Amino acid sequence: MGLPLMGAGAAAPLVQKLAGEIGAHVARLDHPRGHPGDLLASILGVPLLTTDEVSGVLFVGDRYVRAYTAWETSILSTLGAQASVAIGNARLFEQARDALAQAGATNALLSRQTADTRAAAEAHEQLTALVARGGDLPDVCAMLAQRLGGRVAVCDEAGREIVAADGGRGIEEPTEEGRWIEDAAYAALAESRRTGRSVAYRKTRTVCAIVGGDGPLGGLVLHGTEPLGEVAARVFERGAMVTGVVLLHQAQRTLSLMADAPAVLHGLVHGPWGRLERHAQQAEKYGVDIHGPMRLLRIRTGRDGGPYLRRQLIERLGTSSALFDDAGDGLVVLANAARMDAVRAAVQACLRRHRGSFSGVAGHAVDRPDGLAAAFERTGRCLDLLEALGRRDEIFDESRLALYLPLFNRADAAAIEGFFTATLGGLYAGPAAHADRRAVLAGTLLAYLDSGYNAAEAARSLSLHINTLRQRLEAVDARLQGWRDAGRALEVHVALRLWRLRDPQRFAGPGARM
Repeated sequence: MGLPLMGAGAAAPLVQKLAGEIGAHVARLDHPRGHPGDLLASILGVPLLTTDEVSGVLFVGDRYVRAYTAWETSILSTLGAQASVAIGNARLFEQARDALAQAGATNALLSRQTADTRAAAEAHEQLTALVARGGDLPDVCAMLAQRLGGRVAVCDEAGREIVAADGGRGIEEPTEEGRWIEDAAYAALAESRRTGRSVAYRKTRTVCAIVGGDGPLGGLVLHGTEPLGEVAARVFERGAMVTGVVLLHQAQRTLSLMADAPAVLHGLVHGPWGRLERHAQQAEKYGVDIHGPMRLLRIRTGRDGGPYLRRQLIERLGTSSALFDDAGDGLVVLANAARMDAVRAAVQACLRRHRGSFSGVAGHAVDRPDGLAAAFERTGRCLDLLEALGRRDEIFDESRLALYLPLFNRADAAAIEGFFTATLGGLYAGPAAHADRRAVLAGTLLAYLDSGYNAAEAARSLSLHINTLRQRLEAVDARLQGWRDAGRALEVHVALRLWRLRDPQRFAGPGARM
C-alpha cells in the first residue's frame, strides 16, 4: 500500500503522525473479509487540526496505485479544514453548554442558600422580637411548632415537660404532675449537651439541649412529620438558645424572691443566735415563726439534685410557707410544725418529678432556734443510717429511726449485716430471702414481741390460729436458742425491727403465710 504523503524537516513529525492516524483508521474500517476495501492501494489524507492538535484524519483511497492531482489535494484539504472548524465549534458548543448548566446549578444552589439564610434570619428575628416584647415559653413553643411543623415541648433538666405547643392545635395545657419525655429523648439530650448541637432520634424526632448559667436548664423536644433539614435544624437550635434566655430570666426572677432565704436559714440552723430578732423578722417574711415549734426536713438526692428541687419547691409553695435552700447534696426545709405536713406533701410532689433517687428525714419538733443545730445533726445521722440500710425514695420521721441512732452511729451496710448475723443466728435469712421459711418465722416472732408476749394478740395480728403461732415459736426456739431471756430478747427485738426497716417488702412481717 502506498501513502502519497509528503513532508520533510519540521513537517516530518506531523507527516509521521498523520501516517499513523491514517493507518489506524484504515485498520478500523468495518467491512467483511474479502471486501474490495482490503485492496486499497492509494490513499490521500489530510489531518483534522483543532487548536494545533490532530483530532482526526480525512482520507480517500483507491484500489489501484495512482497519483492525486493538486486540485484533488486542495479539495480534500479544504474539506478537512471545514471539518476541523465544525469539530472545534461542536466542542466549544458542548463546553459552553456544560458551563451554562454548571452555572445554572450554581445559581440555583446560591438561590436556595440565600433563601435558607433569609428564612433562618427571619426566624431568629421573630424569636428575638417575641422575647423582647415579653413573650414567655408558651409563645416561643407556639412559634417554633408553627414554623417547624410539629409538636414542640420544653422540658426541665429532669425531663419533665414544662410547656408544649402543637403546630395544628396551639398551646397545650400542662397536667398537674407534668408529662415526662421518653427515655430515648432523655438519652439524646445528654448527647446534645455533649456536642452542642441538635440530635435526631427515631427519624422524625429531634432534641436540643438548653444550657445556661452553671449547667443544664432543660431541652427542646420536637415531634415532626419529617426529618429536619440543615436550615430547619439551625432554626430549632436558635429556638433552644432563645428558650434558654427565657428560662434564665425566669430562674433569676424566681430566685430573687428568696434572695436572702439561704442566709436566714443558715443563721437559724447554725447560729450565731445573737441576731435572733433580726432572724425572726426575716423568717416571718417567709411564713416561719421562730417563736413557735419548728421542724427540719432534710432531703438527700446526690449531686445537682438540690438546686432543681429548690426551684420546683418555689414554684409549688411560693415564698410564704417555709424556708428552704439546697445543701449541696440535697435540700433543707424549715417550717413551723403545724405546716410541716403540707410542706412535706409539696416536697414529695416535687420529688415525684425528680428522676434520681432520694432519701429524706423529717426531724422532731424544736421549740427554740438554738435547738435547730442539734436537729440538723440528728437528721444527718438518720440519712446516713438510711444509706447504710439501702432505704431510698421515702421520707421517714425521725421517730422511726431514733432508736437505732445511738446503736448504729456511723455504721455501714457491712456492720449492720454483721449485727443481724450475730444477733439472730440461724433465724436470719439474709437480705434477699423473702420466701425463706426463716423469714416467716422471724415475722411471727416480731409480731409476738410487738404484742408484749401476748400470744392471742399476736395470732390475731397475723390472722393465725393460736396453735399455729405456738408451733412457729417452737420452731424459733430450735433456731434461736435463749431468745426468751430478758436481755437477749431486747437485742433480738431491735434486730428484727431493724431488719423489717431495711427490707419492708421482702421481710415476712404480720400477715405472712408459711
